[in-house]
Amino acid sequence: MSDSIRDLWDLTGKTAVVIGGSKLLGYDMAAAFAEAGATVVVSSRNAASAVSAAETLAEKYNVATLGLAVNVQDYASIENAAADAIAFAGRIDVLVNNAGGGSGNASGDLLQRPVTVIEDMIATNLTGTLLCCKAFGAKMIEQSPSGGAVINIASIAGLVGRDRRMYSNGGVEQQPIDYAAAKAGVIGLSRDLAAAWAQFAVRVNSISPGGFGPRQLPNAFADEYATRTPLGRMGIDGQDIKSSALFLASEASAYITGHNLVVDGGFSSWR
Repeated sequence: MSDSIRDLWDLTGKTAVVIGGSKLLGYDMAAAFAEAGATVVVSSRNAASAVSAAETLAEKYNVATLGLAVNVQDYASIENAAADAIAFAGRIDVLVNNAGGGSGNASGDLLQRPVTVIEDMIATNLTGTLLCCKAFGAKMIEQSPSGGAVINIASIAGLVGRDRRMYSNGGVEQQPIDYAAAKAGVIGLSRDLAAAWAQFAVRVNSISPGGFGPRQLPNAFADEYATRTPLGRMGIDGQDIKSSALFLASEASAYITGHNLVVDGGFSSWR
């Protein structure tokens, strides 16, 4: 390993796969990896969205990219994507599991929330992450001793309960309890998988973002969130997740595994 700081953050010659990498935080992380020199594979449930994101990254950063359609609730789809990534790049060095979602179109109130929607939330956010670790992690383990880095995207929802007045005052639907349950599960699976796969030189960490914007959020909600955050604002799309993901993907974090990196401007530490 080089002792040069620049070299430690460099991903030239490596391949990064971002599940759910066609937009928002997923795209931001894929862009960070591409700018650092990695070959990048991005997925979406929609093939056209994945291909478009991959083409944009290739044009902007002059790296090889691939867009794949992946349904994280279908293990055969995940396995096919892992095989396609290996066929395209020859190896997988970084896996980011970012597929998931918040409340969707249903009520966030547990007592009003349809059971089928709850089950879908868990299947996408938690079970899908576990299945992607299984399929793509197998490819990384085959590369041992070079191994790789897995980054599972959790949430501060898995760390702290939220004051529901923030949502009602801000004019948005509350995040559902099942989302918090799924994201807490992601943190737990990351910790235990880190212990299980350390012998193969595969590091496993998670990132727990706080609220990010601006997106289509009402100003009233952004203001409510900002008043509860020590740094006085929401996370900024296109900016605040990039360096955190690149750190955990690169050799700069070579001695870090089983860690949950909280990127929330202090929201979860302030009462």
